[in-house]
Amino acid sequence: MKKFGIALILSSIIIAGCTPTPKKKKTSSEQESTSNVTSQTQVTSQTAPSSNVTPSQTSNISTTQTSNPTSATSQTPSTSQTDPVIDLGKQKISYVVDYINNHPITVPTGMKGAVDYNTKVTVDGLALQKIDLRKETSNYGLNFSSRYKVLLGDETGYIGAASSTFYDKVSNCDGNPDSKYTVTGYLSIYMGNPEIFVTEYTLDKSLSVTFDAKKSSEGEVSFQTFFETARDTEYNCKGDAYGKMYTFTNVTSYHWVSDSSYQKFAWITDGYSIIKTIAHNRPNVSKGKVFNIVGLLSMQDYSPAIWVIDVEEVSSQNPVELDVSVAKELSITELKNNKTSQDDTNERFPEYTLSWASLYKTTGYLTTVEQGGKYYIGIRDEYYSGTEYINGKDNARANMGVALFHNSEFWNIDYDHIYTTVYGELVDSETPVEIYYIFYQLTYYTKKTCWDIMVLPSTFPTI
Repeated sequence: MKKFGIALILSSIIIAGCTPTPKKKKTSSEQESTSNVTSQTQVTSQTAPSSNVTPSQTSNISTTQTSNPTSATSQTPSTSQTDPVIDLGKQKISYVVDYINNHPITVPTGMKGAVDYNTKVTVDGLALQKIDLRKETSNYGLNFSSRYKVLLGDETGYIGAASSTFYDKVSNCDGNPDSKYTVTGYLSIYMGNPEIFVTEYTLDKSLSVTFDAKKSSEGEVSFQTFFETARDTEYNCKGDAYGKMYTFTNVTSYHWVSDSSYQKFAWITDGYSIIKTIAHNRPNVSKGKVFNIVGLLSMQDYSPAIWVIDVEEVSSQNPVELDVSVAKELSITELKNNKTSQDDTNERFPEYTLSWASLYKTTGYLTTVEQGGKYYIGIRDEYYSGTEYINGKDNARANMGVALFHNSEFWNIDYDHIYTTVYGELVDSETPVEIYYIFYQLTYYTKKTCWDIMVLPSTFPTI
């Protein structure tokens, strides 16, 4: 391993004195602990397709699925189920949204929503996105319905369709023009969002249904307005929610990450802030290019993001550079103070949500964490002088004061790559390093805050 005998001058690294040779540390392995998550399962039954389907349609229509609407309920419905059911028939989605807004559904005290079992409706819609609001237990305000939503759209608007079975059956909906469904269900409301509590659905590729995201958008918003809107959005006790669609014009794709075939993320910037977008099967929002994006406001663990619904490249515009001079100084110890409650609570965390709008910088010591034969690089406020690598990601985050870098360059890497990243042998050395970063994820381990951050790639040193 090479030794450093002279001072390095790099734009993103602060060096105090000479850099000693990093220690070749011993390895150990530990499997990260996981928590058990209990979820509810809806009972489903299958019936044959409707008898009025013509033979020419049959090849495009899947078997009708019927959900049991009472299987996910454990409360008194908003209206008596013994009253006659009003069937609104097949309607456009905008009609359903207006009907719910003009005929308010009573939400019981302490709940986030309710189902009107006396009014049902049928819509044709294009499946736009799948949304998992997590936690289906009563203390998270979801016991009246399903945590799983499929966002349906037609030429008049969009609405959430709540059903775990429907959610499971909708596989490739992101931008898939054949993902068309006829859905029947009861009217419902959840955190202010009109929904259909699905009882029956049918895949029918022959449906004449389209969706115009630009037309359905609430309009263009700035990054600051988006974060303020997220701050004021109603969310459940887990800090999960979805809101309305917004348009972002001439935004630059700052960074692109594909964690798997389904998990694809792009971080977009206006030059001063960064917003995480969830792209999934949408076209790649390639780094360094300019786009117009229409997306759905999403909240998870009180942090805001955008579900991409429509995206188009703007080749006539030049990308903007991220201005890191606006970054706020925030040590790793101070970072751990940015947290929310672990308990089931309706408490709001407005300052926490707004904190995701900022860029940050800190000076600390790069440290290696080992788990299961793989290695993870992070940063802590003080130099770690141990003779072995820190053992276990959760242990490192919760007990050793480490914030892990969730960039692919530093995450789940092989031993041979520890000292060949852009930081070279500054990893595990006594030389402090300045980094610029944004929040990536907050979790908890033994009731202690565990933070991952993303180092801003434009501030990587050039070696």
